[in-house]
Amino acid sequence: MSWLDKPYPFIEDLKLRLSLCVGIGFLCFLILLIFQPFGLSTIQEGKSLFLLAFGFNAFCGLFIMFILLPKFLTGLYDIENWQIKNHIAVCSGLILIISVLNYLLNSIIGKSFSPQYSFWMFIYFTTAVGALPIMIITYISERSASKKNSAEAYQLDQLKTGQVQTIEKKITLQSDTAKDGLLNFSLSNFLYAHAQSNYCHLYLKNDESVEEKLLRISLKKVEELMDDASIIRCHRSYLINKHHIQLISGNARSLYLRMSESDKEIPVSRSLDRNLLVS
Repeated sequence: MSWLDKPYPFIEDLKLRLSLCVGIGFLCFLILLIFQPFGLSTIQEGKSLFLLAFGFNAFCGLFIMFILLPKFLTGLYDIENWQIKNHIAVCSGLILIISVLNYLLNSIIGKSFSPQYSFWMFIYFTTAVGALPIMIITYISERSASKKNSAEAYQLDQLKTGQVQTIEKKITLQSDTAKDGLLNFSLSNFLYAHAQSNYCHLYLKNDESVEEKLLRISLKKVEELMDDASIIRCHRSYLINKHHIQLISGNARSLYLRMSESDKEIPVSRSLDRNLLVS
């Protein structure tokens, strides 16, 4: 997985998104009013109202990208599978829309009293002024998601059963290569499996320690052979035994599981039904 494909939080709270639109639009107005960059200090009359119009443009751009498009273009705004590349694309689109609005405002309304610049210069100006608001959006996205996931993780952690399997179901896994042979173990000793390339790392409880076994086998095949309600595909690369979940935690990116006898943090897919972890 490349850096751009990593999960990224999208602000799901509509009221919070709307508040951001208003707040950041007003912040852009204040930045222009206080610092008056790009020759704005030369404007003599109606300056405050003209600068407020630029702040309104920022509001409009934010409203389009964070309110309207997520509502009507649900296929493009797949919030459950939102990634870093999606966040970068939205921020880039935001800068472009506000640049267009600012250029039109300055070229039409401000033609007689405001310094005139090319459209490309307006992209530069908008990016320069928008750097702080974009950092604020990023921070609030992270904080909102972290708060949500932490609360959900705490609730799930309180609900987890912590039951130990009493029926000794025997599992036999056949490696795709003859040299690795067979792997036999009790399902109750299975902690989790991690897929890497064409191999699976299986972690099995052995008294007070954990054994790691490596087999050339797909994670899907391991899941099919185990065929038990306690075995959950919590992530595309991980298979876990829910009876060995020791701790459920969360941050801005996702929920994470810590298994008994292990310090490994296992990610939980955002599409997974959380009830499967505790039922």
